[in-house]
Amino acid sequence: MDGREHCKDAGKPEYMGDTVNFRSHKESYKDKKAVKNSSDEILIFRDTHESIIDRRTGERAGRDWRGMPDGTVRKTPASFNCGTYNSSRKQNDKKCSSHCIQEDAVRQILLETIRYALKSVRMDEAAFIQNMRSASEVRDKSEVKKLRTDLSKKEKRFADLDLLIKKVYEDNAMGKLPDRRYEMLSSDYEKEQQELEISMKEIREKLIQFEDDTNRTEEFLSLVHKYTDIQELTPAIINEFVDKVLIHKSERIDGERVQEIEVYLNFIGKVELPAQEISEKELAEIREKRRIRERNAIYQRRRRAKFMPKTKAILTEMDGAEKERTLAEARAQAEELPAEIIENYLRCGDTKVGGEYRQLMEEAAKTYVDKIFAELKTHGYNPNLMKLYIMGGGAKVVELVGDYDCDNVTFNHDIRANAKGYEYFCYMKLRRQKAMASAG
Repeated sequence: MDGREHCKDAGKPEYMGDTVNFRSHKESYKDKKAVKNSSDEILIFRDTHESIIDRRTGERAGRDWRGMPDGTVRKTPASFNCGTYNSSRKQNDKKCSSHCIQEDAVRQILLETIRYALKSVRMDEAAFIQNMRSASEVRDKSEVKKLRTDLSKKEKRFADLDLLIKKVYEDNAMGKLPDRRYEMLSSDYEKEQQELEISMKEIREKLIQFEDDTNRTEEFLSLVHKYTDIQELTPAIINEFVDKVLIHKSERIDGERVQEIEVYLNFIGKVELPAQEISEKELAEIREKRRIRERNAIYQRRRRAKFMPKTKAILTEMDGAEKERTLAEARAQAEELPAEIIENYLRCGDTKVGGEYRQLMEEAAKTYVDKIFAELKTHGYNPNLMKLYIMGGGAKVVELVGDYDCDNVTFNHDIRANAKGYEYFCYMKLRRQKAMASAG
């Protein structure tokens, strides 16, 4: 087991004093294979036994700063992309946009942010401590002492009120205190207890906030004193300093690619680097680069507008020539098709032959059907005024590739329809002849 696997094991909740239940389940008591539960179904009971590693170290143990939101780790650390975008793209369900950024850029930003934070704290630790406690209502230890004294007095008064409520209840039960007086005193005591409970809760929250700010301040100051001058980032430094890095979608502003990056350090939260002052020389270089980029963009747009129609025409002509060549080869080889395949297509409209052969057969059938309808029209057929009945083996081909009105055309696919019609016609003619002979 290597060092990385040891770090991952150190991050288990059991090592931090927690008990974890319902990690898996079985669909039936007959099943031997357990199914892992989702994170919502797992229950964690905190601080149930003595821990062998402190919680802060355990939560950061084994964390790879190249990790992805979906739990995977990049094999090639050249750049980073949004894990949500990658996962949804694999499932053909785009949920986000690509937030790509080079690893060298992330490393440079992290190094500058950490060095700026260390430098700011070393310059004025008192201002840093005051800034850390600026959001808290309690600023110094004297206020903490007053709050703790006030809290102890209120806790004592809360306990005394419990005794007084019991006392007046006993006096009322023994008949020493009238009911009216008992109700008045008990309501006053309960109201005072409710007010004390709210006040004690507020004081405890203030003390917890002060302790939390103090701990975070001391933790970060210990890191400042530990690292004097950071010249290069290491995994240990990143894990100790960096909480998270948020990469936003890149945008185009005045032709420049701009991407917002938020760096959150442990214990102090988001850190913003001060805006850098640009000299006149650097500003001139930026303007020159922008001018060259705009000139190249205009040139490319004009070039595309000039040559793109010609390119599309050449590609279309090449595609048409390739298609004609393929069909010519299919026509040259069409005589190799067995007769039963062609007959099956004419009768049923289906064949197992694909590719150019099928396309060639469909085009030949389309030409044949168009000639049939053209011949009918020369004999007075009007598709808008007349109904057409098509029978026999060729009806299927006409139905598949013909151009007709479905409401005015009826198909009968029986290949013996003509024979059955003549048979019925002769039968009716014989019946009429017999009827006329018997009548005469």
